[in-house]
Amino acid sequence: LQLCFQTLSLLPRLAESVPHHKTDVRQVIIHFEGKEFLSAAACETWDTLYDYGIPVDPEKFIPVLRRCAMLDILDKDWNMLGGWEDILKGLEAKCCPSGPVTRLPCDAVLHEQTTILRNARNSMQCKFFSVRFMRYTEDQAPQRWRYFPKCSAPACSNIEGNLGMNTISTTTSNKNASNNNKMHPYRCRKCWYFHYCSKACMEYCDEIMGLHPKFCKDTPSSKATLCQKETEAYLLSGTTAGTDDEPALVAPIVCQACGASEDVVGLGHNMNSMNPNDPNNPHGMKRCSKCQKVYYCSRQCQEWDWRHGGHKQSCKPNNKTSGGDAVVSVGLDANGGVVSLSSSGTNPPQALN
Repeated sequence: LQLCFQTLSLLPRLAESVPHHKTDVRQVIIHFEGKEFLSAAACETWDTLYDYGIPVDPEKFIPVLRRCAMLDILDKDWNMLGGWEDILKGLEAKCCPSGPVTRLPCDAVLHEQTTILRNARNSMQCKFFSVRFMRYTEDQAPQRWRYFPKCSAPACSNIEGNLGMNTISTTTSNKNASNNNKMHPYRCRKCWYFHYCSKACMEYCDEIMGLHPKFCKDTPSSKATLCQKETEAYLLSGTTAGTDDEPALVAPIVCQACGASEDVVGLGHNMNSMNPNDPNNPHGMKRCSKCQKVYYCSRQCQEWDWRHGGHKQSCKPNNKTSGGDAVVSVGLDANGGVVSLSSSGTNPPQALN
């Protein structure tokens, strides 16, 4: 069990070493290949525990599994048991004799995200089968023609639009909430199926893999029209604003995104310092410098919760911060490097001890 835990805890750190790149297709290929390898390692690890019904401590294992799911390295195609909620239910039934696993607010969003990834990849696989192994009729495998908000590069996990905004209670207006996830800048106006989060993903699919040219020409005009309508309906859909209630800080301190406790973080759950200026303190919880209300065990958890978990909408400046220190935000540039922004930027605030 300790070996399984250490293996799973190491995977997010390895995933961070092969980041996605917006313009360099070679880096994107390394990113995709790395994700495939890490997903295989993660799946073999947790699926062994599941298959043999080995009891685990949910407070120790579930947070690190949650982090792997956030990074899309828990299951390559999300077909082993299903989305994140399906995996939680499976582990509850066979590996958690102490009772149900406590659900966090992020779990609903994470299940929505992983279900989109699963359905989109299943759709792409049906396109492969149709061209290479069998010829479906136009009305068979209808998911081949449907719109999915995931970037069309098969291994990419970038999702456009308002993921999670109808699941998590937010504290912003519809206008601000609609900008939570940017719309993909590259989209085919012929088949309407293919859209990309970056130039590198488009080059990978169009020129290296040849997926788009091959599948686009096989798309009937009636199916392209259907996909266009679904695309426009999704991108133009509004979101429902939540209440103005402030989230309360509860004890014990746990990571807002994955739910890891301070004890688990001390056992090695956290592999990277949240503070780039503090390399000698790689462990321990870090607090959001803007609202001073939530904690994170790693930069990956902070960024996921900001982009998908709803913290971007609920985070408000803490006017009671002593000393009047300016709030500094830390974001990523186009090459994945760390850059400093003002607190009014759209990147997640830096977390502090």
